[in-house]
Amino acid sequence: MFTHTVALTVKNFYLWKRDLKGTLCEIFVPVIFIFFLYIFKALSNTEQVSQRSFLDESVSLTSGWDSSLISDGIHSTIKNCQDANIGGKIGLAPQIPITQQLSEILKNYPGVQVQFFDNPDLFIQHITSSDYPIKNPPQICFGILFYSWQNGVYNYTLSYNLTQSFDIPRTYRTDYIDFEQNDQFLKYINSGFTRIVNWIDNIILKIESGNPNLQISPQITIMQMEQFQKSDLYQYAGNFMNLFIVIPMIVPFLRLSSRILNEKEKRIREGMMMMGLGKFAFYSSWFISYLIVYAIISFFVCLFLKIYFFTVVDMSVLYSIHFSFCICLIAQSLFVTVFFQKQRTGIIGATTLFLFQFLYSFSLGDQETISNQDYQSQARIVHNAVTQAMRILVIHQARDENVTMDMFGQTCNRSMLIYSINSSWISFIIYFILFLYLDQVIANEFGQRKHSLFFIGCELKQKNQIPENILNYRFQQESPFIENVDISLKKQETENRTIKIQGLTKIFKTEGVEKCAVNSINLQLYSGQVFSFLGHNGAGKSTTISMLTGMLPPTQGTAFIKGLDIREQMDKVRTILGVCPQHDILFDSLTVKEHLYLFATLKGMSASDIPQTVDKIIKSVDLTEKTNSLSSSLSGGQKRKLSVAIAFIGDSEVVLLDEPTSGMDVQARRHIWDMVKKFKQQKIIILTTHFMDEADYLGDRIGIISDGQIKCVGSNIFLKEKFGNGYNFTFVKEQNNTPSQPIINFLKYFIPECSLISDYSAEIAFQVPQKYIPQFSNLFDQIEKQKTTLKIRSYGVSITTLEEVFLKVASMNENHIVQPKKLKTNRNQEIYEDLEQQSDIEKITNPSDLFLTHFWALIKKRIHYFRRDKKGLCCELILPIILIAFGLYKAYKTSFQDWSAIELNPIIFFDENPQIFYGSNQPISNYLDIINNLQQFSDTSYNQIGNVNSIQQFDNYLFNRKTTEAKFGYFLQNTQGNIFSYTAFINTVSLDGIPMAINLLNNAIIKSVTKKQIQINVTNKPLATTSSTKNLIGLTQGINVALFFSMGISFIPASIISYIVRERTEHVKHQQIVSGVSLKAYWISNFLIDYIKYLIPTVISLFLAFAFQVTSITENGNFGYFLLLIFLYGLSLLSLVYVFSFVHSDYGNAQVIQFFLHFMFGGVGAVIFAILRFYDSTHNVAVKLSWVFRIFPSFSIYDGFTNLTGRKFTQIQENLNQLPSPISLDIVGGDIIFLIISFFLFIAILIFLESYRNRKSVFNNNLEQKYPYVKASNIDSDVEDEMNQVLYSNPRNYTVLVKNLRKVFPPTGGSSKEKPKIAVDNLNFGVKRGDIFCFLGVNGAGKTTTMRMLTGEETIGSGEAYIQGCKIPEQISEAQQYIGYCPQFDALLDNLTAREHLELFAAIKGIPSHLREQVVNEKLDELNLRKFENVVSRTYSGGNKRKLSVAIAMLGNPPIAFLDEPSTGMDPGNRRFMWNVISDIAANRKKTSIILTTHSMEEAEALGTKVGIVVGGNFKCMGSIQHLKSKFGKGYEVSMKTFIPTFQMLSQLVNNANLNTLIFKQNLQQTLSFLNFSYFYNQISENGFASSIYNQLNSKKQTGVELSLIIEAVYNFNVQRNIKQFFQRNFEGYEVLESLNNYIKLRVDSKQTLGYLFGIMNQYQNELQVSSYTICQTSLEQIFNDIANSQESCQKDNQPINIYNMQANQMQEMQIIKHQNHQTLDAKNIQIRSQQFYRQNQ
Repeated sequence: MFTHTVALTVKNFYLWKRDLKGTLCEIFVPVIFIFFLYIFKALSNTEQVSQRSFLDESVSLTSGWDSSLISDGIHSTIKNCQDANIGGKIGLAPQIPITQQLSEILKNYPGVQVQFFDNPDLFIQHITSSDYPIKNPPQICFGILFYSWQNGVYNYTLSYNLTQSFDIPRTYRTDYIDFEQNDQFLKYINSGFTRIVNWIDNIILKIESGNPNLQISPQITIMQMEQFQKSDLYQYAGNFMNLFIVIPMIVPFLRLSSRILNEKEKRIREGMMMMGLGKFAFYSSWFISYLIVYAIISFFVCLFLKIYFFTVVDMSVLYSIHFSFCICLIAQSLFVTVFFQKQRTGIIGATTLFLFQFLYSFSLGDQETISNQDYQSQARIVHNAVTQAMRILVIHQARDENVTMDMFGQTCNRSMLIYSINSSWISFIIYFILFLYLDQVIANEFGQRKHSLFFIGCELKQKNQIPENILNYRFQQESPFIENVDISLKKQETENRTIKIQGLTKIFKTEGVEKCAVNSINLQLYSGQVFSFLGHNGAGKSTTISMLTGMLPPTQGTAFIKGLDIREQMDKVRTILGVCPQHDILFDSLTVKEHLYLFATLKGMSASDIPQTVDKIIKSVDLTEKTNSLSSSLSGGQKRKLSVAIAFIGDSEVVLLDEPTSGMDVQARRHIWDMVKKFKQQKIIILTTHFMDEADYLGDRIGIISDGQIKCVGSNIFLKEKFGNGYNFTFVKEQNNTPSQPIINFLKYFIPECSLISDYSAEIAFQVPQKYIPQFSNLFDQIEKQKTTLKIRSYGVSITTLEEVFLKVASMNENHIVQPKKLKTNRNQEIYEDLEQQSDIEKITNPSDLFLTHFWALIKKRIHYFRRDKKGLCCELILPIILIAFGLYKAYKTSFQDWSAIELNPIIFFDENPQIFYGSNQPISNYLDIINNLQQFSDTSYNQIGNVNSIQQFDNYLFNRKTTEAKFGYFLQNTQGNIFSYTAFINTVSLDGIPMAINLLNNAIIKSVTKKQIQINVTNKPLATTSSTKNLIGLTQGINVALFFSMGISFIPASIISYIVRERTEHVKHQQIVSGVSLKAYWISNFLIDYIKYLIPTVISLFLAFAFQVTSITENGNFGYFLLLIFLYGLSLLSLVYVFSFVHSDYGNAQVIQFFLHFMFGGVGAVIFAILRFYDSTHNVAVKLSWVFRIFPSFSIYDGFTNLTGRKFTQIQENLNQLPSPISLDIVGGDIIFLIISFFLFIAILIFLESYRNRKSVFNNNLEQKYPYVKASNIDSDVEDEMNQVLYSNPRNYTVLVKNLRKVFPPTGGSSKEKPKIAVDNLNFGVKRGDIFCFLGVNGAGKTTTMRMLTGEETIGSGEAYIQGCKIPEQISEAQQYIGYCPQFDALLDNLTAREHLELFAAIKGIPSHLREQVVNEKLDELNLRKFENVVSRTYSGGNKRKLSVAIAMLGNPPIAFLDEPSTGMDPGNRRFMWNVISDIAANRKKTSIILTTHSMEEAEALGTKVGIVVGGNFKCMGSIQHLKSKFGKGYEVSMKTFIPTFQMLSQLVNNANLNTLIFKQNLQQTLSFLNFSYFYNQISENGFASSIYNQLNSKKQTGVELSLIIEAVYNFNVQRNIKQFFQRNFEGYEVLESLNNYIKLRVDSKQTLGYLFGIMNQYQNELQVSSYTICQTSLEQIFNDIANSQESCQKDNQPINIYNMQANQMQEMQIIKHQNHQTLDAKNIQIRSQQFYRQNQ
C-alpha cells in the first residue's frame, strides 16, 4: 500500500508539473490577492498615541438651560437643526409635563423649533410617509418619545438620525477592534443626546421630589488611556479578509476536485483499481500531493503577508492558520467528489459547497447586535473561522502588537485565533470521516457499494439470489455446440485454477428502458489458455469483462476467479488481474515509461526489477522509440500497445484483453500476437476481438456470444466442424463495380452445389462442399485461363474460416441481421438511383437558405442536448436564480431593516461581565444609599475602589483595573444637599456607556432622594428610515446585488465554456465544420441558444427585485438601465467566453478558471472599487482605474450595478443639487459604452482566431525549415511518377491533390532528449472521382495527421493541398462543403441519438427537408443502426459508434470522404455492411472519392482502387492492388494450423511419463537429454521456438513448467520441421513468414498453379498433421509487412530497402533440419530413459 501511494504521488507530481497553466494559477492566484491588501495597507493611516489622562478635558452636564451651552457656538452642545438636509424641528411625543419642560429648555437654543405629536406612532408615521418631508412638513431633526411616564416608571426613546448623518456614534456595543474611540466621545455629548438624558433625569427628579431646587450636575470624562498605536487599517481591510484570503483558495480547491473527478470520469481510477490499486492508496496519494501543493501555496501566501501586511505577526502563526485551513479544504475536496462521476457537474457541486460556506456568514445577522456566543458559533464554518482569525490579526497589526504562538488562546474581537485551528481540524475530521463512509455506500457508475451500516457488519441483501441449480452448475457438456475438455483441464476446476462464470447477468436501465446486456452466461476458462470471446457489436463482451473486473456489479449470478468470488472478494481478485480495456485509460501527460513504472508498482513488483521489466515489455510491444513520449502524442494504435503492455506487466495471473489490437497496424498486431502466445503459460487470458484471424490464431478455446447469450464454445477445429461445410473460395474482382454474375455463373457451372457466402465490394466468396475436391485441379486451371475474362484480380481457397463460423452463429438470432441482401431488383435500383439524382439536383445551394438550414439544425442540436443534460440545466438556470434571489433577499433586508432599538443598560454588553467601579474621598456613609439604589443586572458587578483621596488617584486606580469589561466608573463628589455632583469615567471601548452611565447613577440618586422605586429606562432608537433616505442605502444594496449576481451568473459562462471546449477538444466541432457548417452558422446558433439560456435566469432574477422590493433597482428609473446592462452584458460575456475557449484544452479547468475570473474580476472587483470610491482619499483613483477595468465585461456590469444603486450616495458625496443622471459616464454611461465596445472587440478577435488559427503565423516556429525534406536515394518508381504527375497537374482535375505536403511536430515535453517528430514528409498524390485511395501505414506513419491537415483541423507545415480545386487552408470553407469525414476517434454528441445525429448532419450537408427522412432511414438500414436510432450515443459499444461515424461521413454522397480507420471495433458482419456502402457510393455510382486509412488489409483489398503505403511520413510504394502484387508479390502464401496434440499423444511420446511433473530451469537440459530431445534445448530461448517456456522458467515466481507443455512444444516443433522439409522437397523455394506453436505461415516460390498447390496440400494434409489451411496469392498484407520490415531494418542498419530479398537464413535452417533428421529416435531408448525420469520425479 505504501509503494502504491508513493507511485501515485509521483504520478500526481508529473501531472501537476506538466499542467503549467493550472499549476501557476493554483499557486499565484492566492498570492496575487495579497497585493490588494498591500493597497489597503498603503491607504491606511497610523499614529502613535501616548498614555494620558483626560481629567482636564472633562465635560460638565448642566441640569437645565445655561447660557454656557452656547458660549462656544450655537450648535456646540446640540445637533444643528438648522441644516437644510438633516435639520428640522425637534419632535416630542406626547405633550406632557416632562416634554413641555424639555421643550422650554430646547427652545433656548437659537433657531430650534419643537413639534409635538400626540403619540410616538404618529411621529413615526409622519417620518415614514411617502411625501415626507417636502409635501408633508415639518422635517424632523431628532425625536424624544415617551411611552410611559406614570407610577414612577419612565420609558422614553431618543431618536437621532443615523442614515443621512452620524449624529451619534453607531458602533459595536463593545468595540473590540479599535478599542479606544476617544474621537467619538464628544458625539454622544455635543449632539445633545447625553445632555438630554441628564435634563430629563433632572425634570423627573424635580417632579417626583416636589423640590424644584434639586439638581444633578455630573461631569463626564474618558478613562485614562494606555499607550498604543492607532490605525484605520481595519476599516479598510478588516471586513474584507474573506475576499482576499478565503475566496482565492477556491482555485486549488476546485483544481483538486477537478483532477480527482477527471480520473473518475475517464475511468482511469477504475482502470488502476482493476489492477490492484486500493482506494486508500488512490486517495492518500491525492491527499499527500495536495498537502505538498497547499504547503507551497501557504508558504508563499504567508511570506507575502509577512513582508508588508502582517509585519508584527510571526510567520508560524500565519502558517498554522492558513495551512490548517488548506488541510480542511483537502478533506472537503475528497468529500464532494463522492457524489459525482462527471467532472463538469462535480466542479459545480464543489463550487456550491465552497460558496455556501463563504456566504454562510451573510445570513447570521447584524455583527453589531449579534451576541458573543452567536459570533463565536460562526467559527463552526471553517471559512468564517479563518476570516475571524484574520480579522484578529488585522487588529493586532493596527495596534502594532506582536503576535506569537502563545497568543492563540487570547480573546480579541470576541474570538480567539485557536478557533480557526480547531475549526479547521474538526471540519477536516468530520469531512474526512464522511468521505470515507459515503465513498463506501454511495452507488457509483462502477464498482459495488456497501450497506449503509457496513461498519457494524450489515451487508446488502442480494435482490436476485442465484438459484441453487446454478450454484451447483457444471458446464453443460451435453450441449451440441459446447466442446468437452480433457481431464487435465477438468483437474484445474477442482484446484481453483480457472475462471468459473455462473449465471452471470447484467441488466441496464437507460432512460427508463431495461436492456439485458448479458443473459445468464455460464463458462469455464482455463489456465494456460487464451479464450477468444467473440460477438457482434453490443453482444455483451465488454460488459462481461467489466463485471469480471468489478467495474460493473452483476445484476444476477457471479464468477469465481481462481476461487475468488467477484461479489465478495473483488479486492483480492484485482491483485491478480491485468486488464486492457476497450477504451484506452491513459494519462495524457505521462510518458510510456512512466505509465509502465506506475502499473508495475501497482502490481507489486519490486523496485529493483521494474527497470529491466519495463524495458523488456516496451521492446515486446515495439514502443522503444516512444519510450519517453507523452501518451497524448501517441497514435491510436500506439496507445493500444501501451494498454496491452500495462495489462501484461507485473506477471498478472489473469489477463483480460478487450479488443487489444483495435487500431493497430498489421505489423503491430503480430507483435501483440507473439507477445500473448509467449506470456500465456499459467495465465488465464480472455481476448475479445473483431479480427477473426486473431481469434483463430490466439484462441485455444473460442466462445461466441450473441445478444448476451453464449451460443457455442470450443476449439477452432470444433467450431469449424460444427458450422463449416467444405471449402471457401474467395475472389477479388479487378474493380469494386465489376459485375459478380459472370463469376457466379462460372463457379456454378463447375460446382452446381456451391453457395454464395458474401458479395461485398470487390470481394466475392463461395462455399464449396467437400465432395468436389477432385474437381479443384481442373477448376483452378480454368480460373487461370479465364482470369482476364472474368476480371478476377486474385483468388484463394481455404477450409471454412472462423469468420464464416462467426457469421453463421451470429445469424442464429433473428434480431441481428448479419448479411442483408445486396442484390436489388432492377426496379428498386432504378428508384434508388432516381432518389440519388433527385437528391443531387435539389441539394440546397443558395447561401442564405443553406445558412438558415445549418442554423436551425444546430439550434435543434443544442435543444436536444440541453434537455437531456439535467445537471447542466441546474447549473445554468436554477443555481444562478437561487444565488441571486439570496442576494436580493439580503438587499431587501438591508433596505427595510430600521435601526434596532437599544435600551441603555449593561445587558446590551451580551456575554460579557460588565464591571462598574465607584469611589469617593467622602465617607462611604454619605453615598452608600445611592450605591444601594443602583439598579441590579445579571452578570454586572459594582466594585468599590477604596482609600481614594482625590479624583486623580481614582483615575489612576481605575486605569490599573481597566479591561474591556470595565465599562465606567463613578467618583462621587457631592452627595448631600440640593446639588448632586459626580464625575463619570467612560471606557470608550463601549461608547453606549456614556449616556448609560449618566442615566444609571442619576436613577439611583433619584430613588435615594425620593425614597421611591423610580425606574427610568432610556432607549436609543435612531429615526426610522424615510422614503427619501432609503436611497442612501442603495450603495449597500448595490454591493449585495453585485456580489450575489456575480456568484450566480458566473456559473453560466463556466457551463457554456465547458460545452464549447468539449466540442472542440473532442473534435465534435470540427466534425460539423468539415461537414459543411459555416463558422458563422456555428457561432451564431451557439450564441442564440447561450444568450437565451443566459437571459432566462438573469431576467427572472432581475424581476425578483420587485418581489423582494429592492427599491434601489426598481425605482428612480433605474430598472430600465439594469435591464440594458443585463442585455449588453450577455452579448459581451458570450463573445468573451468564446474567445477564451481557444485558450483551454481541458473543459474541467476551463470551468474553474472562468467561474473564478468572472466572479473575482466582476463581482469582487466591482465591490472593491465601490468601497474605494466611498473614501474621499481613494475616490479619484478608483474612478480613474475603473476605466481600465471596464474592458472586462463582468466588471462593467457590476460596476454599473453599484453605481446605479449608489446614485444618492454620489449626490451627497459630490454635493450635487439633484440625483446624477443614470446615463452619465460615471454612473452607467461608461459601463454601457465599454460593454458595447468589448462585444465588438471580442467578436473581432473570435473572427480573427477562426480565420487564421489554421494558417501559419509569422511567429510560428517553422520546424519544416529547420528539418528540411531529404530526398531518399531509393524512391520507388511509382511514387516518383505520381510525384511528377501531380506537381504539374491542374487541381481541378482531381477531387484531392496533394503536393509536397510536410508536417513536423515539436517535442511533446515528456523528455528533454526527445526530438521533433516528422509526421508527414513530402507526400504527393492525387485522387480522382470514384477512386478509393487506401492510405496504409504503420501506427504513427502520418496517416491521421495528413487527414487532419486536409480537413483543416491541423495547420499545413509546408506544401500544397487542394480539394475540388479549393486550396487548403485559404479556401477551406469552400472545400469543406464537399467533404464527408469519419475521424479516427468518434466525434459524437453523448446526448444525441443515432437518428438525431443523422438528421443534424443531413441538414448540415444541405439535403432538403423533404428528403432527409428517407436519407436518414437509408443510412440507418445500411449500417444496421435501426435498433439504436432512438438511443443516445453515449450508451453505444465502440463498434456501433464507428458505424454511426461512417453513416455521418457518407450522408449525402459527398464528393470526397475521408475515412480514418472506419472499421475499427466493428464485427465482421457490420464491417461488410460498411464495405457495401462505401463501394456502392464510390465505385458503382461514381458519386464519391474516398481516402481510407485502415489496418485491415482485407478491407483494403476489398475496397481499394489505389493503394499507397506510407512509412516514416512518405510513400514507399503506390499503385493499384494488382500492380503492387505483380511488382512486389512472389509465389503463394500458405497459412496452416496443425493439430493440437492430445494428452494421450503426449503421454505416448514420453512412454507414459508423468506429464504433470514440474520442470525447472536447473534440470531442463538434463530432462531433455533423458528424453532424447537435446536438440530442442536451444529452442527454449528468448527468441527461440519455445520462447513462452523460456519466459516462464525465468519468471520471478519460479513456479516451473509442466512437462506436458515442454513435450507439446517439442511435438509442434517437429511437426513444423516436417512441414518445412515437405515444402523444401516439393517446391523451388519457400520463406517462413510466421511460426509460433501450432501456426505456420509460408511464402512458396512455385511456377505451378494454385490448383496444383491445393491438390498437393489436400493430399498430404493428414500426413503433415494440418488441421486447417488457407492458400492464396501473395496478399497485400504480406507486401505491407515486407515494406514495413525492410524500412525498419533499413533504419537500423542504414541500408537501402530490398523488399525482394528472401531470408538469408533459409538455407542454413535447412541444413540444421537435415542434421537433426540423422538423429533417429530409438523407441526402446526413449522408453528406458522416460522410465528413469519418471522414477526420479516421483
